[in-house]
Amino acid sequence: MPTALSHSSRSLLPAPWWLFPIHRAAAGSPGLGCMLRLMALFVLLLVAAWPAVAAKRALVIGIDGYRNVTPLKNARADAESMQRALAAAGYAVSLYDKDVGQVALKDALRVFRNQVQGGDEVVVFFSGHGVQLSGVNYLLPADVRGDDEEQVKDDGIPLWKILTDLKERKPALTLAIIDACRNNPFEGKGKTLGGKGLAATSAATGQMVIYAAGEGQKALDRLSNDDPVRNGLFTRVFVREMEKPGVPVHQVLKNVREEVARLAGKIGYEQVPATYDQVLGDFYFRPPTDRKDDPPAPTEQRRPPVSDSNVIARPPGAAPSVSRDCPECPEMVVIPAGSFEMGSPASEAGRDVDEGPVHRVQIGRAFELGKTEVTQGQWKAVMGTNPSNNSQCGDTCPVEKVSWEDAQEFIRRLNARTGKVYRLPSEAEWEYACRAGRREQYCGGDDLGRVAWTDGNSGSKTHAVAQKAANAWGLYDLSGNVWEWVEDCHHVSYAGAPSDGRAWVESACVGRVLRGGSFFNSPQFARAAFRYRSPSDRDYYGIGFRLARTLP
Repeated sequence: MPTALSHSSRSLLPAPWWLFPIHRAAAGSPGLGCMLRLMALFVLLLVAAWPAVAAKRALVIGIDGYRNVTPLKNARADAESMQRALAAAGYAVSLYDKDVGQVALKDALRVFRNQVQGGDEVVVFFSGHGVQLSGVNYLLPADVRGDDEEQVKDDGIPLWKILTDLKERKPALTLAIIDACRNNPFEGKGKTLGGKGLAATSAATGQMVIYAAGEGQKALDRLSNDDPVRNGLFTRVFVREMEKPGVPVHQVLKNVREEVARLAGKIGYEQVPATYDQVLGDFYFRPPTDRKDDPPAPTEQRRPPVSDSNVIARPPGAAPSVSRDCPECPEMVVIPAGSFEMGSPASEAGRDVDEGPVHRVQIGRAFELGKTEVTQGQWKAVMGTNPSNNSQCGDTCPVEKVSWEDAQEFIRRLNARTGKVYRLPSEAEWEYACRAGRREQYCGGDDLGRVAWTDGNSGSKTHAVAQKAANAWGLYDLSGNVWEWVEDCHHVSYAGAPSDGRAWVESACVGRVLRGGSFFNSPQFARAAFRYRSPSDRDYYGIGFRLARTLP
């Protein structure tokens, strides 16, 4: 059954307190009672005519599990990401991500339509299969049948009908985001139903429509076979752009088109989202802050590092305290106790919604963290094998193609060999060590090329550890080179996260957390606050880890 995560209701003005004692006043003075009744009637008419408070409403649908046609892989993940982003922007979101069939889908659209009232700001997001038949676009439910065109028309939902039904409710803004420009779902079934991609559409006044790809184009699910991001290209860009404060919605759409086209072009692919914009005036996902008293930010100067308060920082120029238990063991650096602000503010460029809310974490005691990522040489010495995709890089390069479960087995064997208690760091420990008492964008500074190997300088391969600059606490490659597993289960936000730095885990994780980005990722993923969710058995290339250890 579809589940609505949240609903919004209009605020109603309460009846004034002085209406209630009218019967007592009327009993003592008929004239006064008549006058009060007239006053009460006037006030009630005024309340009835009072303009309702406009709401921000969104309907989000993601369908992977198609039963009779080609299933999809990341439509539901796209819906979940869009739901989080819209909720963070103040929308009451109804999320349907349970592979809804045609009955449930039509019910969802009808219920949502009936909730919309004049002046509302409305968003409809659909990620799944779509098809054009005779120039009409149909969004397809999970149980769509492909017997013939008439059957598809009966099962599918015409996009024009969704827009027309919403127009009748007179919202101030209707934005339809359609991520359905995938392969024709009926290909390979002995039928030729529909054309390639979606057909051009029209938007009424007050409406915007954006397709993930242009007419006749196919939207990319991934940028490469080993792309670790679970969202399609269009949705990952859209979520990032809509979180920028002070950018009007029509400018967001323009930015999305340009960035999707740029990223697709880097791998020799053409994908330019199509937009149909008939909105007058400016609307915002995140309104401008409007702080006119703030001085303009410098544009060409590097920001000086800002320290977190309450952090026990190493004295300037002091060498890190480094130790090693055995020749095949990693070098470990002592990380001082202290506290810091974990996460990123909504204004941070490239921010994802699961990076908040920003919250203070107290690391109550010092611990040790690997000076570098675990290397191929260290892995071979303990495990006897080398799973790395870039094994020719050599023993000083980070081991990769390692799952969370593989890392746990390495730790078990290393602990048995040394008698020590190594472990993965908690997510809070990882970010605390990355920031090293500062508030910089990456682990070690704001100059990414100085501290990290990413898609802009890596040559599409891993590099030997400790070739870039260390951060303030003597740690290398926390940003870039390879992703790093931490102990925690992934959560959609930090609401309810531990404040003492321990790992946030439960018996049934929906995925574990990776940090730091890798050699094939863009700068966004190398940020100190960026988090990525992955199944614990995932062992794609570019995924490694570093060790932690609790001090006695």
